[in-house]
Amino acid sequence: MSIIRQKDGHPNIKFFESIETLNQFDTIRKALQKKELKKIFGDDQHHLTKDTIAQLVIQLLHFQEDHLGKQSNGSAPLIRIPMECFLDFRESGALYTIILSCYEYKNNNNWKKLDLSTHNRNEVIKLFQHIQKSLIERNVLTLPICYLRPDIDKRLQTQLKQIIEKNNGTVAEKEEDADHIVYPPITENPREIDIERENEVVRVVEKRGKDCRLHYWFYPDSFDIWVSNIDAEESEKRDDTFQGIWHVAANWILDAAEFNEWMNEEDYEIDEDLGRDQGRIKLKNCVAGRKTLSV
Repeated sequence: MSIIRQKDGHPNIKFFESIETLNQFDTIRKALQKKELKKIFGDDQHHLTKDTIAQLVIQLLHFQEDHLGKQSNGSAPLIRIPMECFLDFRESGALYTIILSCYEYKNNNNWKKLDLSTHNRNEVIKLFQHIQKSLIERNVLTLPICYLRPDIDKRLQTQLKQIIEKNNGTVAEKEEDADHIVYPPITENPREIDIERENEVVRVVEKRGKDCRLHYWFYPDSFDIWVSNIDAEESEKRDDTFQGIWHVAANWILDAAEFNEWMNEEDYEIDEDLGRDQGRIKLKNCVAGRKTLSV
């Protein structure tokens, strides 16, 4: 079976317009109808359907890729909203908050239509800033609190701090205050990330019937693709003992700056014992131990 990797972070329209996804959008529509519709939506309440939600999500993702993607070369005024937010279909979850925030902004700024194509870039950037603020205030978007280990080169530490703070993360002074412990860049097989990208190695992160969402190692989640009729096992989930503390190589932050998107921590997780005791920065999920599907 030939699978062609998505070369950018544009939305998978087939996925967002599928019956399964539209039904999940309808769950969000019903939740909005119960809680917020009359107060926020006004006349728009009659036009809010699972299909209009789908089209709005597609527009938002297109804008992110076109104006906040890798090609922005560091000039983007804010980091992308994580892809996981657009896949959070819980009532009062992240996607619920995104849709609600869009209509709040529309009403507060007297937009006639919630159609991004009818507004200039600066106006839409302000909309995205409002969305991100709402996600954080409603505690459905958690930004990283990073502790930079003292064995990181001082100049690199300065660079990492700038990247973290620019993207609304926090630099912790003490390790116990952080949820991301950042080690120096990979020293064991330093070209491993480049090799993995070249080989386009993936893992299955979600299954929906016979459809699978594939994540490419060392690419952001916005590059994930959906593939039909493929026989593959979903990657193992974290067990209940995971404390939510990630031990990652500095490449995790450097690549976030390259793609203007917080990267998937699992890709950059290191062997903590080697890093602490011997100063050897090696990826925990080495190639030989990965359950992946080469495409």
